[in-house]
This record gives sequence, C-alpha cells and structure tokens, in this order.
Amino acid sequence: MNLKIPAIIVFSFATIGALFVSPSFAQDEKTTEFDNLQVIDKNIKRPELIGKMKKITQALGVRCTFCHIREESEGRSQFNFASDSLTHKEIARSMMIMTADINKSHIAKLATAEHSPEVTCFTCHHGYKEPVVLNDELITSVKENGIDSAIALYHQLKDEYYGMAIYDFSEDVLNLTAVELAENGMIDDAIAFLNLNDEVYPEHTDTKEFYVMIYVGAGMIDEAIEACKVVLEHDPENGRMKRTLDQLQKSKEEANDGK
Repeated sequence: MNLKIPAIIVFSFATIGALFVSPSFAQDEKTTEFDNLQVIDKNIKRPELIGKMKKITQALGVRCTFCHIREESEGRSQFNFASDSLTHKEIARSMMIMTADINKSHIAKLATAEHSPEVTCFTCHHGYKEPVVLNDELITSVKENGIDSAIALYHQLKDEYYGMAIYDFSEDVLNLTAVELAENGMIDDAIAFLNLNDEVYPEHTDTKEFYVMIYVGAGMIDEAIEACKVVLEHDPENGRMKRTLDQLQKSKEEANDGK
C-alpha cells in the first residue's frame, strides 16, 4: 500500500523552503514598501505578507509560480512579484475580494463569544488548485462517457486521493449523485451508483432507503416494494419503511383491482 502525504503538507515545506532561498523575500523584515499591491494593505509588514502567501499556496496545493513569474536578472532567476502577466494572479485577487466580502457581510453575523467562523481559500479548495466536488465530476463523466467510465473514475480518484481533503468520499456523496441522476431521468445510472455505494459501504443502511426513494419517484412500484423489504431485513424496526411498504402494497392492490 502506497501512503500518500497530503499535498497541503508537501507544499507547506516546499513553500517555507522557497522563502529561505528566494532573494525577493530574503530582505530586511522592516521593509514595508511593495509594488502593485491592489487588494492587500499596502502598509502590510513583510512577515504578515509572507504568511498570507503561504496560506494561499497551502490552500491551493500550488507553488509561488502559480501566480508569480520568474525572470532572469543579472544572470540569475528571480521572482517578479509585481508583474500581472499571469491570469491566476488576477483570479486570486478576485477570490480574495470575494472571500473578504463573504466574511464581512455574512459570516461575521454568525460569530459568537466562543466561535468566530471564517471562510478561507481552503474552505473550497481543500489543497487543490481548482475547487472540485466529487458528485459533479461523476455526473459529468456519466453524461460524457457512460456509467462504466464514471464508476472507474470513482475508483481512480479514491485510490489517488482517499485520506486527503480534496474529495469527499463519504457514503452520502454517492447517494446524492444517484438522486441527481434520477431527477434527470437517468434511473439505471442512479441505481448503478447505489449499487456501487452498497459495494463500498455495505453496512450503510441509508443507501438501501435511497433505492426505495428512487424507485418510487420513477413509478417502479414492484422494485420499490422489494427495496423496502431489503431495508426492513436490515432494520426491522424502521417505522418509516413499514409505512411506506404498506402504502406501496395498497397502491399495487388498487392498481390490480382497477384492471
């Protein structure tokens, strides 16, 4: 088994190392004049600025070169931190403005004496350069390449990223993926994801209830009845499923009587 070190740790050390060797940062800490600061306070102290940049690189799992270019000067490569030539830098500015506004206009209202929540880059990025949501990627894969490719993608991503913060591999994600597919009329694909969830998390009883929900929504009464019975085999005291089963069986009887 190959153990993977989370990107956030790797880039923490890499970024710290870069700060020690980068001539642009190895200057007198008392220096407070910086070129082209448009979002960050122009009077910020150097250690504070470095700290902000480190948090961003860690949150996105990137290096300084993601937003800043290196240029040859006097026979050596140096960062040109003032340059706006990279698109990622402009995007970063927009994201910083957005995050500050969210915290000031909304999150601050949730603060209590014990806890002051804050949205940061890591809130969405989780150590990856672009925020990703597992069920979005799976649904896109189903629509573009079919269910087999989507399931293969799930296994690939889980093998590569499980234990890291980038993707949520909890049981609920596959259930939500199935529901979204069912809402779009892709019932077979939805059931395939529930089957996958049953395979990966066989003791997760909630998944078995999602079979009932999807079959009922699709008008597949016989399948819904059988799914109810499976739930009750695992959870005999589930009152909600007992009531659902009674209603489904009554509906089936009424439908048969009307024929």
